[in-house]
Amino acid sequence: MAKDSEQRSYSVDEMMEQLKKGERAKTRSEDAELVTRSDGSKAMRVRRRKRRKDQLASPKFRRRRYGL
Repeated sequence: MAKDSEQRSYSVDEMMEQLKKGERAKTRSEDAELVTRSDGSKAMRVRRRKRRKDQLASPKFRRRRYGL
């Protein structure tokens, strides 16, 4: 028989839980900084990732709208 760590079949819910746990552990560890707010509470400060790597070039000409 296979060990628990080598289990071959997982339910969809189990797979989703494992994926979520992995993402949370990954995001917490990268570039997180513990900060204290002015009211005394503490929070983890993280930088948000940008969605685009490159800024799209702006068009040199404007398209005519409504055929005008």
